[in-house]
Amino acid sequence: MFQLVDMLTAALEMESETDSSFYYENQQAFLLKLFCLFQATGLKFNFIDIVEFLNYENSRKHVYNLAIDKEKRREVDDMMVYLNSLKKGYPELLGLKTKLEQLFILDRAVSSLVNTYDSEIHIANDLQEKNMVLFSLSSGDRYRSNRALSRMVISILNTLVGQKQGHEKQPFWLLILDEFGQYASKALEPLITTAR
Repeated sequence: MFQLVDMLTAALEMESETDSSFYYENQQAFLLKLFCLFQATGLKFNFIDIVEFLNYENSRKHVYNLAIDKEKRREVDDMMVYLNSLKKGYPELLGLKTKLEQLFILDRAVSSLVNTYDSEIHIANDLQEKNMVLFSLSSGDRYRSNRALSRMVISILNTLVGQKQGHEKQPFWLLILDEFGQYASKALEPLITTAR
């Protein structure tokens, strides 16, 4: 779960040391509890599910019931206690909701790519099988969404490289990062230093 939160944190540029770090820390805590809750349901989830959970009481109740049916009451209680600690309407999470909507939901082309439950892209499997994976995310008219997606891919690759360390029998991967200044984040540095 932490890797998923770190990936989304990097993608949404939630790494701040300013006065807004209070909101970022709240958003990260929320995402961790939410991902644990979603995982407790045994179902897959996407960005639309996150936003609907924030927007609608009925969506929250539905997710709670799914987790309770799987005997995962602790995850439900953790989320309920957390949300009850926030102000009415969850203004502390408004920035997160707005970013998710702007980057991954409102644009139909981007939404159709990222809001699926059965992705055709499985980076870890493709690398293990020595398949070629090409992401062409130009800056163009979807610059912010493309940058966020690029940062998520870098975060995933960083995790995969970390898992590969110390396992010499793991297959060699060729990774080409073109114009990485467009999507560089804190996750890129350890990828470059450990992937050599």
